[in-house]
Amino acid sequence: MRGKSKAFLCIIIIAVLATIPAPVVECTELIEESRYIAQAVLDDSYTKHEVIAICNNSDFSGQDWPGSGSFDDPYVLEGLNITDNATGISIKNTTVYFEIRNCIVSSVNPSSSHGIMFHNVTNGVVQDCRVTRHSRGVYLSNSTSCRLSNNTAIDNLGVGLYLKDSSSCILTGNLASNNSVDDIYAIGGIYLENTNDTVLSNNRASTNDGRGVYLRSSYGCKLTHNTVHANYFSGFFVVLSDNCNLTNNIAFNNSVDDFYSYGGFYISNAHHNRLANNTSYNNSGPGFTLERANNSTLRNNTARGGYKGFHIITSEDCLVSGNEAFSNGAGFLLWYSSHNEITMNTASNNSGDGFLLRPSSSCLLTHNVATGNERGVYLHQNSKNNLLYGNRLGYNTEINGLDNGGPNAWDNGTHGNYWSDYAGGDSYSVPGPGNSTDNHPYLLDLIPPRIDHPSDITYLARATGNNITWHPSDTNPQSFEVYRNGSLIESSPWNGSSILINIDGLHPGTYNFTIVVYDQGDNSVHDTVIVTVVPRTIETVILTAGLLMGVVIAVLVIIEFKEIREKNDPFG
Repeated sequence: MRGKSKAFLCIIIIAVLATIPAPVVECTELIEESRYIAQAVLDDSYTKHEVIAICNNSDFSGQDWPGSGSFDDPYVLEGLNITDNATGISIKNTTVYFEIRNCIVSSVNPSSSHGIMFHNVTNGVVQDCRVTRHSRGVYLSNSTSCRLSNNTAIDNLGVGLYLKDSSSCILTGNLASNNSVDDIYAIGGIYLENTNDTVLSNNRASTNDGRGVYLRSSYGCKLTHNTVHANYFSGFFVVLSDNCNLTNNIAFNNSVDDFYSYGGFYISNAHHNRLANNTSYNNSGPGFTLERANNSTLRNNTARGGYKGFHIITSEDCLVSGNEAFSNGAGFLLWYSSHNEITMNTASNNSGDGFLLRPSSSCLLTHNVATGNERGVYLHQNSKNNLLYGNRLGYNTEINGLDNGGPNAWDNGTHGNYWSDYAGGDSYSVPGPGNSTDNHPYLLDLIPPRIDHPSDITYLARATGNNITWHPSDTNPQSFEVYRNGSLIESSPWNGSSILINIDGLHPGTYNFTIVVYDQGDNSVHDTVIVTVVPRTIETVILTAGLLMGVVIAVLVIIEFKEIREKNDPFG
């Protein structure tokens, strides 16, 4: 009875407590609180230390830091927790090898000082450190051959990682997040200024109130496999910097501020740069912008889900090749640009133009694809002396090609473009007041031919009557080529019938016969048959062995028959 009363009382208490409103706590507050609680626990595992100032090589040994300063035995500052409004670690005028490893550098209050600072340093390393709440997380000036690896720079008032007037440095595996929170210049996560021949690889820059990665007045830098996202102004921002390579980088969800809209990759007043195999998606601005960026290369990049895919402004002698723009406001835009080569790119399912020249001149557009856009190719007024051929233009919602400029050439004298609305005849009239004509048009056909796969063949040397027969099919047949072990042996027109290739007369060995069949839309299909030619000597050996075996069997049968006969003979 007493147990039941206690249980009833507990139920009443729980019911009363349930009626008391709980305090409302924002999710972000919980996340921030848990982050700092976890960090406080982490901080306790480090050795608390005062700020460190090293002004020359001898200060390392004078302050009893372990190591000798050689390449194999660098001085080491490790496992320290420095919390101070002043610069946490300052190192100047050194040439010995040293490493700052696994340290926490923070500030009681947001500080205008640096977290870790190098000045006139060679051979310094900062690795696995966490720097927060300073003006600049890690700052290198006038330094050479230094390395920053696997560091975290977050919640700094200015830049997360900042290199100025330095060269031949390496930044790899770092995270710069939520920086430039009080920076009127909004520089952002990682900033290189007048820093040459430096490598950035596998870094991340996110949610910075500025740019993700910013290069200014820097030469010969290499950026590879970096990821930037959710930065306020832009992803990668490169100005006044020549001969840089950006490869295999990713930029997404950048340019939160639509007023600036610099997008994923922005290159301005910078020449001879190369961007290859990069990806930009869901950025508010353009995926890739070249502005006053002569002799630059865009190759095999992808832009999707942005305001524009590729935007080239006032730039000359650029190569744009093998890129893909889809599901953007527009695909490829050239504004006031000339002497550029736009080749083998694909613009598909963009809500505006696939390719727009406005106004641009003396450009080459060849072997591009524009499908599913509002307009395939649009040459705006005053766009002239452009050459377009080998392009596949079809199934765009408003028009496949429009020429409001001129004069422009829509064929090269022998080959024109592929049009989904080509109705036959000797020419195709390109709509628009430019009065342009494609004198060598083709019907756009996006479906490749079909082909069967004959069985592999084996035959004896010097045997005749050996053939390979393929049965390809297509509604618009064009031609075929046959290769033997990679070398072309036949090239002929194809009318849609079966194709027979005689393979007699080959020396003993193994051969790959590959056929490539083309249709009028320049689509192709291929198949390979392996042919093995067996030497005659093998045939002779096999035949001789067979005859000998037959003779032996016959003799054995005769002997056996004779023995049985003699056994059964009563007079034997």
